[in-house]
Amino acid sequence: MEEEIKKAIDFVLSNHAKYADVRLERGYATVIDLRDDVFREMSYGIDQGMGVRVLYENSWGFASSNDLATSALTDTFEDALKIGRALSLSESNEKSATITIADAAQRNDHFKLKPKINPDDVSIEEKKRMVKEAYDAAKEHSDLIKSISILYLDGYEEQIYANSDGSYIVMETPAVFMRAGVVAKKGDVLQEGRESVGAVGGFEFIKGENPTTVAVKAADKAVRLLDAELPPAGELPVIMDNRLTGVFMHEALGHAAEADHVLYGESILKGK
Repeated sequence: MEEEIKKAIDFVLSNHAKYADVRLERGYATVIDLRDDVFREMSYGIDQGMGVRVLYENSWGFASSNDLATSALTDTFEDALKIGRALSLSESNEKSATITIADAAQRNDHFKLKPKINPDDVSIEEKKRMVKEAYDAAKEHSDLIKSISILYLDGYEEQIYANSDGSYIVMETPAVFMRAGVVAKKGDVLQEGRESVGAVGGFEFIKGENPTTVAVKAADKAVRLLDAELPPAGELPVIMDNRLTGVFMHEALGHAAEADHVLYGESILKGK
């Protein structure tokens, strides 16, 4: 793949592009979804794609593809070049500020995380049994439990970044994730408890977290919330879960700070 990418970059540079880069990803995932004692999904899927940027004169061209064949790689670079060239001829481009690429050190790295237990070496039967045991543990926690959902995922991803400055970086990482969602009911009151664990790593992480413990925590949370008092109305000080504070800030300001939204006047941060 490295030689094919370098050839594609050389092609656009030979056609007067000032700069080019590509971000490529390919990976696969196993999904097991058990809801209300029915396995709704047991699947294995492959996902891949790439995004290419080409700077032609003073305009960026961008193209993407989910085909990673050599011919598609060349075509995607060529499409990005054509888009950049077409935009460079527009009247608005003549009024734009000059684009200058910052100097950056050339990097050639290959990072590969090797798990203690590769999820691929664990049979689908064992993963299914683990999910069912977690489900049963949540169900047995209380007669007030009315609905249970256990979701398990594992996967592997290879990411490649390359640019016309000579950098070529590869990162290969496995990942695992499990989520338990439990609904409890008392009278007319419904409450939900959720717990999730996940990591960039191998199956050993899930085993260490103990899936049945995760499911029972979700069930216990749902049951305890049934007797929770409603909070008072009005403006009050808020104590945020430190695991969620970053998420709140991201949703409130992160998306608003995205350049395209600001430039098009769609952000609360316009003109700030």
